[in-house]
Amino acid sequence: MYISARALKDLEIVGVSDPMCIVSEREKSDQQWKEVARTLPVKNDLNPDFGPVDMKFWFERRQQLRFEIFDTDKD
Repeated sequence: MYISARALKDLEIVGVSDPMCIVSEREKSDQQWKEVARTLPVKNDLNPDFGPVDMKFWFERRQQLRFEIFDTDKD
């Protein structure tokens, strides 16, 4: 899967954010979110095109996915 984002908010005081994306899937059994993939950070980019991530895809099953973007050098 390829993931991209556009017009992210710059969270840096000096420079530009270094975003990364964490993909989580909701477990059917207990409704908890479980991390299934993580991109590498993209340096100084508010419109990142993240590299490919590997994750399981179920053709005949609905998957609930959550995509969260973080600035990698923020706590």
